[in-house]
Amino acid sequence: YRIVLLGDLNSVPTDVIDPVTGIVPPYQVLSLYGFSDAWLLAENTVPGYTCCQNETLGNTNSLLDQRIDHVMLYSASGDRFESAALKVKAEVIGNEVSDKTASGLWPSDHAGLAVTIRNRPEDMH
Repeated sequence: YRIVLLGDLNSVPTDVIDPVTGIVPPYQVLSLYGFSDAWLLAENTVPGYTCCQNETLGNTNSLLDQRIDHVMLYSASGDRFESAALKVKAEVIGNEVSDKTASGLWPSDHAGLAVTIRNRPEDMH
């Protein structure tokens, strides 16, 4: 079976284990347990920032500067998801000035993350 986990993890891929408390950040926990980051599998060349607009949503330009919203993939077969076996597409949505509402507000303080996962035809039985 496969698991798709998505959400605001409040954790970036570069977070490290806290040397004082030993607390392991959520992104690292999932990685240690075999989850793969769909954004990285999609081989995007942009950072994929999803957080955070001003709390009033009225900022003129985007303030997104963190990638803390993730889609994580897991395969129970023990094999990590690999881009060679799947075609993964990921894009940030709601992050462009043109995405603002008619009243000039951002749709949310976080941008959305849309991910499409398809088996390649040669892998389908």
